[in-house]
Amino acid sequence: MQRSLYPHNYRRFSSQYSQLKIENSYFLAFRAAAELLEKHRNIGNKLLDFGCGTGRSTRFLKTLGFEAIGVDISQDMLRQAQQVDQGDYCWLDSKEIPFLEQSFDVIFQSFVLLEYSSLFQMINTFEEFNRVLCDDGLTG
Repeated sequence: MQRSLYPHNYRRFSSQYSQLKIENSYFLAFRAAAELLEKHRNIGNKLLDFGCGTGRSTRFLKTLGFEAIGVDISQDMLRQAQQVDQGDYCWLDSKEIPFLEQSFDVIFQSFVLLEYSSLFQMINTFEEFNRVLCDDGLTG
């Protein structure tokens, strides 16, 4: 039996997760992201929200003026995101981020790497970040 790269069952949590408010740890993460992105505002406008879940972070990043595209491994989470925001959301169905090289000025991820079960997954993700990120891009 092949073990999933993504051990959690996000389907079970997608509807509850979409109802969470931006408070506590999420508020702190988003506030810090806003401050960091403002310092580097000259880098460009195209942003990938990696592990966007139900789109809360994607919607937040759009309020900062970014052209944000959300990707996630959970189709259920993406359905929840699209019910609230008809923006650009994409299913991440493999180890490869489904965009061309140097497609993004910024890659944002919040708490995603904490979900990984192996160093291999993390290394693969960083290699993909490097591939789709512009030369002077920012990730965090």
